[in-house]
Amino acid sequence: YRPMLATPSEEIPRGDWLYEIKWDGYRIVATVAGSEATLRSRKDQDYTKRFENVAKELVKAVKTPDCVVDGEVCALDEEGRPSFSAMQQAKTGTPIVYYLFDLLEVEGEPVVDLPLSERRARLEKLIDRRNRTIQFSEAFDDGPGLMRAARERRLEGIMGKRLDSRYLPGKRSRDWLKFKAHFEQEFVIAGYTRGKGRREWSFGSLVLAVQGENGLQYVGNVGTGFDDDEIE
Repeated sequence: YRPMLATPSEEIPRGDWLYEIKWDGYRIVATVAGSEATLRSRKDQDYTKRFENVAKELVKAVKTPDCVVDGEVCALDEEGRPSFSAMQQAKTGTPIVYYLFDLLEVEGEPVVDLPLSERRARLEKLIDRRNRTIQFSEAFDDGPGLMRAARERRLEGIMGKRLDSRYLPGKRSRDWLKFKAHFEQEFVIAGYTRGKGRREWSFGSLVLAVQGENGLQYVGNVGTGFDDDEIE
C-alpha cells in the first residue's frame, strides 16, 4: 500500500471531520506478518533496519498476527514534542515513537473501503495502549481549538480528515487536509557569514538577533530561502 496524501489548505472545515496533530517525522506504512514487521517509507524504501526497535515493538503492540497500519515515526524532544531535527541528530536516548492513525488491512482482509471512523475504531482496539513506542494518534472534534494548541506548543500543524472518507492508496485527496501553524517574528540582522561554493561572491547566512533585556541577543543564522536578486 502506498500512503494516502493530504491536500494543503488554509481554512479549517467544520462538520463531519476529525482533527489530529500533524506529526513531524517519517511517514511509514507497516506490515505485520507473524512475528515480523516491515516498515516502508512514503517513497517505498525499507526502513525496518533504521527503526528496528519500532518494528520489534509493533509486533508486541498489535493484538493480531497480520495487519497493515499507517502512521508517522517521530523523535520527541525534551518537552515531548515531535521534532524532525531531533530525529536527524539521533542522540542516544532520544525517544522514538510510532504514532498510528489508520488501519488498511486486518488478517488478510483489506479495510480501505470502510469509513475512516470505522477503520480508526478497529485500529484503536488492536493497539495495546500500554506500549510506549507504539501510540494511537488521538483525534479531536475542535479543529480551531487544536490549531491554537498546536501554535502554543510550537508544533508543525494539524490534519483534518472526513469521518466517512475511504483510504485511497497513493492518491492525494481533499478528504484529508493539512494545515500548517505559521509562526512569525521580527529579527535584527546583526551580520553575515562568508559564502562558499556558488555563493562565494556573497553571504552564506545572515546572523540574527532579537532585542533582549540586556540589548541584542543572538538567536541563530539563516541561509536559505533567498533568491539571487535578494542575495545581491
